[in-house]
Amino acid sequence: MAKTLTYEKELSFQGRKINYLLKIREQKNIVLRLQNDEIVVSAPFYANEWEIEQIIYKNIRKIEAYLKFIDTYKVYELNGTEKYIKIWGQNFPFAYESDILTADEKSEFKFFFRQYETANETVLKMYNKLKKVYEHEFTERIAYWANLMDLEFKNLTVRWFKGKWGVCYPSKSKILLNIRLIHYDKRALDYVCVHELAHLRHGNHSRDFWHFVEKYLPDYKKRAEILKIKLK
Repeated sequence: MAKTLTYEKELSFQGRKINYLLKIREQKNIVLRLQNDEIVVSAPFYANEWEIEQIIYKNIRKIEAYLKFIDTYKVYELNGTEKYIKIWGQNFPFAYESDILTADEKSEFKFFFRQYETANETVLKMYNKLKKVYEHEFTERIAYWANLMDLEFKNLTVRWFKGKWGVCYPSKSKILLNIRLIHYDKRALDYVCVHELAHLRHGNHSRDFWHFVEKYLPDYKKRAEILKIKLK
């Protein structure tokens, strides 16, 4: 299997620092992608640095729009003096365990996270810690709705995953909830809980399924709209 070399890179445009992930591997062309809250450039081994930066500058307007969107709906800031994470719609400042702080300064922070070599690893470990702190709230909410809906499930797993906010496996009586729901208003968490529990009764998104959801959440459409804004 061909090896991929990954680097965290930075360039400046009109006084603004633009961070991007550079992946060097076996391929023919330089490719720019805006994905998973990141600017990702993949390039062949023989590509020059100026060629890589050139493709970024050629797409700078698209990148600026993307960065503006991220700034608007950002759920955490990992760098700088004002680092924060959004919990249930509210921003909380945090510090890294390696930060040198006085006792008074430490008292200002709700969270302390460990900083790793890459931002991706830092974020994943951050979510692992948040899961330990807030998993009981997920458990309480889904237990509340299961009781109200007269449904039973055997297992709940809260973790980070892509693509969906929740998953239900009716045959296993198992439900997965995405820890990233923690960034939204709790109404969104309730909607996902009801949605996934409803799949224990109705396996697909039939008319009966939505009628069942509406029975317990008459405003489910408004709650679902909250999650259409993909926070960054």
